Amino acid sequence: MFLLKFLALAALVLGSAANNGDVLVIKIGAIFFDSEMALAEAFDAAVEEVNALMPELQLEAIKHYVTIDDSIVLQDLSCDMIGNGVAAILGPSSKTTSDIVEVLCNMTGIPHLQFDWHPQQSARERLNHQLTINVAPSELIISTALSDILRSKEFDWKSFTIAYERDTLTPKQVKPPYKTQRLQLTPDGQREDFNLEVYNPIIDRVTHIWNKDFQLVDYETIRENSTQAMKQRRLENKEDFSRKPVVYTVATRVGKPYFSWRKEPEGVHFEGNERFEGYAVDLIYELARECKFDFVFEPVRDNKYGSYDAATDEWDGIIRQLIDNNAQIGICDLTITQARRTVVDFTVPFMQLGISILSYKQPPAQADIYGFLNPYGVDVWLYVMVAMLVTAMALILAGRMDPCEWEAPVVNERREQERENIWHLHNTMWLVLGSILNQGCDLLPRGLPMRLLTAFWWIFALLISQTYIASLAAFITSSKMTGNIASLHDLIDQNKVKFGTIRGGATSVYFSESNDTENRMAWNKMLSLKPDAFTKNNEEGVDRVKVSRGTYAFLMETTNLQYYVQRNCELTQIGESFGEKHYGIAVPLNAHFRSNLSVGILKLSERGVLYNLKSKWFNNNETTCESGGTVNDDGQFDMDAVGGLFVVLIVGVLISFVIGIGEFLWHVHRIAFKERIKPMVALKGELNFLLRVWLNRKPLRTYRESRDSTSTGYSSLGPLSSTASVKKKKKSKNRSE
Repeated sequence: MFLLKFLALAALVLGSAANNGDVLVIKIGAIFFDSEMALAEAFDAAVEEVNALMPELQLEAIKHYVTIDDSIVLQDLSCDMIGNGVAAILGPSSKTTSDIVEVLCNMTGIPHLQFDWHPQQSARERLNHQLTINVAPSELIISTALSDILRSKEFDWKSFTIAYERDTLTPKQVKPPYKTQRLQLTPDGQREDFNLEVYNPIIDRVTHIWNKDFQLVDYETIRENSTQAMKQRRLENKEDFSRKPVVYTVATRVGKPYFSWRKEPEGVHFEGNERFEGYAVDLIYELARECKFDFVFEPVRDNKYGSYDAATDEWDGIIRQLIDNNAQIGICDLTITQARRTVVDFTVPFMQLGISILSYKQPPAQADIYGFLNPYGVDVWLYVMVAMLVTAMALILAGRMDPCEWEAPVVNERREQERENIWHLHNTMWLVLGSILNQGCDLLPRGLPMRLLTAFWWIFALLISQTYIASLAAFITSSKMTGNIASLHDLIDQNKVKFGTIRGGATSVYFSESNDTENRMAWNKMLSLKPDAFTKNNEEGVDRVKVSRGTYAFLMETTNLQYYVQRNCELTQIGESFGEKHYGIAVPLNAHFRSNLSVGILKLSERGVLYNLKSKWFNNNETTCESGGTVNDDGQFDMDAVGGLFVVLIVGVLISFVIGIGEFLWHVHRIAFKERIKPMVALKGELNFLLRVWLNRKPLRTYRESRDSTSTGYSSLGPLSSTASVKKKKKSKNRSE
């Protein structure tokens, strides 16, 4: 056993030594219990023999002894040896129940050698013992060997006894002399490929040999057939030293459209890498074909990109997996930052982008056809109409009191002189309305009281009308604006809409570490917002924008923003993108394959593969959004915006026509009463003249009684005497007199 330990230790050390002509001193640590002095002596003998065989290589043994099984003591001893720069640690034996030495060696990358049997570990337990090897045969394989031997029909044993060696047993007392063979260890550090010899002490020779591949075989048979059989087997099992594809573990996170779980159709089950889909999945497939490697996707458990926690001095997410060498490639929408480049390396960027503002798209406001009335409230309009009516009544009273407002005397039908006043309700309302509409009036006052009253009304009307025009212009300007936030500057200068980004992401790092005043103001405002303005991922931020309905905006990468905007009609982008950023593939520091991946990315870009992948996952969208609004992009209004003006015009025309028809019918009634004719006759006569729009002069009588007393009493064939012909007859009669 001691010779086996010596050979294993020598192989471990010689494999790491460098032949440069100088004496190389390598420190080897060992931990023994105080009851294992014989093992310590064997360890010293092995070290001396190695130093004698290799003069250019000198091993320096650092030994520690423990009296009890104490994990704290073992931890202190291990840390002390690691601090002294040991190249490997031997022990302790299986007497200890703690695995602290294995864990520390695994964390620091120092090989750890076990020289006796230890309980076989599960695959999960081996995660913390990856640098530990055990030269003792595997527990499972040795049990299989004993089972095969005991069940063998060649021995036909009825009973058996298994004798274990004692600590006092020395190699010289072992019969036959202890022999070993070339150590072959599995990737898990277990020794499974070994020969177990069945020794018969009566005849003092080996009778059978047990092997994992051949089981129990007679020793003579092996001697007879070993030459040809072993040669043939060696040829068949000859190790292939040809270059094989390297298998990389790809760490990523779930997040559309870069990486997501693939939906399984009914009756179909995906395994391995077929379970995933997305931009990053297709990109890795293309790179694997270009760079000749295999890969296995491993989504990180915390689903984080990788941010540094100053409190714990640790990284998380994808970056953590690369630091711990649990993955060789990290890919997703992972931004290249200076902080990340201090712990991992990046390939050339495969995507260039910026930062944009994601906001809720407010639905277009319903058109208000009476929006021209909005500059004044209802109460103001009522007060204006009351003022108009009161002013009109005041003008009537002032006009009647002022002698200057009465016309010159005229003779009436009864040959009496009388004076007329033009300031009645019709004229005063016309003056008031014309003044407030800035149209003026042909009726002007002559007396001082009337002029003063009219002047003050004009001042009031001027201020009311001009204030209305200014308010209407401001109202139209504000209504044409689709939103008061058009950039990051506008977002900072307001308090109505809150905004945030992913906590610990590259966008938050951009704002927190920026020296730009505006970016620092945005970061400080995000920190002060309550409730918390930060989110765990893009999906949470997008959902928060939808739920807020205009009270929250989300800062995110432009490509991701365009992806969500194209698939959500209620979302929109505010302003232009800013802050140039790049996505890259992360690899461990000083990884030799980084340049190979970078060259592969450049080749894919030159062939247009990256462009096609981006079009496939970002622009391929079946969602259609309807666009609408009352204001066009060129600033022009449609009929929904100015329809109220036409309504006012139509109502005014209808009212004027209704009043005109009423006056027309009243005029017909007066003609029928005065001329003592039937109303229908007068109506037909007036209608007949009304429809002859080409006639500009109207006779005093538009009707004529029929000589034969027809039922209508009106003849449309008779000539109508005009006013001019009547005047000519009067003039000729006066001349004849």
